[in-house]
Amino acid sequence: MPKIYLEKNVLDATFERLEFIFDHFDNIYFSASGGKDSSVMVQLANMVAKKKNRKFDILYIDFEAQYRMTIQHVYELKQLSQVRNFYHIALPLALRNAVSILQPKWICWEEESKHLWVRNLPKDSINMSNCPFPWFHKGEEFEEFIIQFANWYQEKYGGMVACGIRHT
Repeated sequence: MPKIYLEKNVLDATFERLEFIFDHFDNIYFSASGGKDSSVMVQLANMVAKKKNRKFDILYIDFEAQYRMTIQHVYELKQLSQVRNFYHIALPLALRNAVSILQPKWICWEEESKHLWVRNLPKDSINMSNCPFPWFHKGEEFEEFIIQFANWYQEKYGGMVACGIRHT
């Protein structure tokens, strides 16, 4: 039977893991959705990064149809003191559409459907007019994008790279 350790609470264990990451990795990015789990992860990382005088990056994929308060919170995350680069992705990605059996997928931020957009394209986002990713193609699946982004990030920054994600 596995040993159960009760000496640490979740917060202490989180700080310990983040300190390990900032001590052992050259470049770090966190994938944030603007929800509570990833936001807490990023804010705790900011505390550790500040203590260790380190910077980190954030990957945020904007699915266009987001709650106003989520978008507002994402802009708050952009202002964290230790954020080096905030990759605000507003590219035409293919997403599952759970509200229609006739159209099981839709493409967010699709220029041809601009008249149907839920909101305007964020001015400070990475979009089709300024996309730095030579591998990106319109309609790329979300799952494909995050893997290609990780490869691109490692090639761009080099060294040991860590990516923090919220695991369900």
